[in-house]
Amino acid sequence: MNGLNVRFWKRIGGMGMACVAMAAMGTTAIAAEDAGPSTALTIYSSAQPGAIPPELYKPDEFGNQNRGDLPGYAFVKQERQIDLKQGRSSVRFTDVASEIDPTTVAFVSLADPATRVLEQNYQFDLVSAAKLMERYIDQNITVITDRTHLVHVSGHPRRDELAELIGWIRPQVLVPVHGEPLHLSEHAALARSLGVPRVIECRNGDLVRLAPDPAEIVDEVPHGRLYKDGSLIVESESRSFSERRRLSFSGFVTVALAINEKGALMADPEIELLGIPEKGARGEVIAEAVAEAVLATVETLPRPRRRDPDTVAEAVRRAVRAAITSHWGKKPLCHVHVLTV
Repeated sequence: MNGLNVRFWKRIGGMGMACVAMAAMGTTAIAAEDAGPSTALTIYSSAQPGAIPPELYKPDEFGNQNRGDLPGYAFVKQERQIDLKQGRSSVRFTDVASEIDPTTVAFVSLADPATRVLEQNYQFDLVSAAKLMERYIDQNITVITDRTHLVHVSGHPRRDELAELIGWIRPQVLVPVHGEPLHLSEHAALARSLGVPRVIECRNGDLVRLAPDPAEIVDEVPHGRLYKDGSLIVESESRSFSERRRLSFSGFVTVALAINEKGALMADPEIELLGIPEKGARGEVIAEAVAEAVLATVETLPRPRRRDPDTVAEAVRRAVRAAITSHWGKKPLCHVHVLTV
């Protein structure tokens, strides 16, 4: 089912909010008619007014759209009014048109302009080869895929096509810019063999001067992928991204220990597990196994070494990761804080 998820922030309670959305479903112009309360359905078609029932634009019992058989398309305009509580609210609208244009969705405050949309997304059945096959496999068609036939579609031209293009344009300068390094090198070699006077092989970040002569690489500029991280723009190689990927994959453990000058524990360790299963494959509680590993590690360390917080922290960190690995098969990130009192 298609749905529109919206999160609002509202300063005061008891206020209304109007939602207006339009969705296009296929060209020309003539008829209009009502499709229910607060909903307007306008059908554009070369057919005579009233000749196409609105029901034909709805999917059949199997979810298939039949619009390809209809001479035209339709616009749906719908208004929905809701009441929001004070603070943050999440609202889910279902039965949204399957081809809704998200940019046409507008939210208007009826009482308080301070109310605003924090996040909005549109959920639908994503198009994929598997879903297309599931939808049409039982119909009277032949499905051809790379699993059954030797087929391939590429956006890259073949050598003969490149040669033909170069022959048409007869460039004085050629700069291969699309493809992997091997593609670029082969493209440059082909251009030279066809007599292109100046061929420039460049890579990401190279600044090329095309005119005035001579055309050449003149500088290097910053390049690479940038990500929007909250209110920041950061490079893809930022350490925070690799750390978050590790956190999402293997979880995080924090251990806090208080030891005195003699290296003795002053209290039970404080342990917190984040993103780690509660129990192992045999039903054992992983948190208990971690606690036992921490206590055993501290107790078995020679007393002189217990007086060194860094030594204690590293030994406990290794023990915690080993204990979790034995029950889960993954090594989480682990931070151990040793407080001397």
